[in-house]
Amino acid sequence: MRHLSYLYLLIASIFQTTANAQTLRGQVVDSLTRLPIAYANIGALGKNAGTVSDETGKFELELNAFAPTDTLRISMIGYSTKDYILESIQPSGADILFSLSERAYVLEEIIVKPSNATNLILGLAEESCYPIPFFKGARSQIAIPANTLGQEIGTHFTNKSGLLKLDSVQLNFARCQYDTVTFRVNIYSISKTGMQNVLKKGVYVSLSKDQILNSPTIDMCNEDVFLDSDFAITIENIKNSGGLG
Repeated sequence: MRHLSYLYLLIASIFQTTANAQTLRGQVVDSLTRLPIAYANIGALGKNAGTVSDETGKFELELNAFAPTDTLRISMIGYSTKDYILESIQPSGADILFSLSERAYVLEEIIVKPSNATNLILGLAEESCYPIPFFKGARSQIAIPANTLGQEIGTHFTNKSGLLKLDSVQLNFARCQYDTVTFRVNIYSISKTGMQNVLKKGVYVSLSKDQILNSPTIDMCNEDVFLDSDFAITIENIKNSGGLG
């Protein structure tokens, strides 16, 4: 057992030394079509470090913040998540190919009954809105997009009304320093077992500076988002195109 322990420590030490000096370079592709998957999330479970693939599915991830036994998770809306133990990945100068399979959704039987729907407006008044950090150790006054790809800010909503259909999301920003900003909108259902993104495909938004400063409304009617629990709405940085206040 001493020999095995020593061997494991030696492997871990070699990996850590290598990780500190290397960057993991990879590309995320569809397992069937082999086409690149843009804006996939890449990060280690339980760590405030990660990134997002670019338009060609490629990404770079610094490894100095990770341990050999950490789990690298690659995920994308509409695809099944894949996990890898970092010590099983051999970083090299070439891109490592990571493939994701499309997720099949099984729809439960529903009974449609006529009813008079009531429109509800949830949230805060414009003058009371501030960015709320959501993931990856964000601070209260942090801007988005920032230099950290995959960073999210958003708001947690308490749902006491039963089943809701989300029609639109209004965003309020204090200032904008750039001509155009691009981000992804995420909708999470929240339960005792955790959080789950309820979108079946990515919702990407590019806004001009003038649009940003006029409380833009994102139409979600065609996304068929139904929520029967507490939920969260976030915006996620997928491009280093600038910053918002």
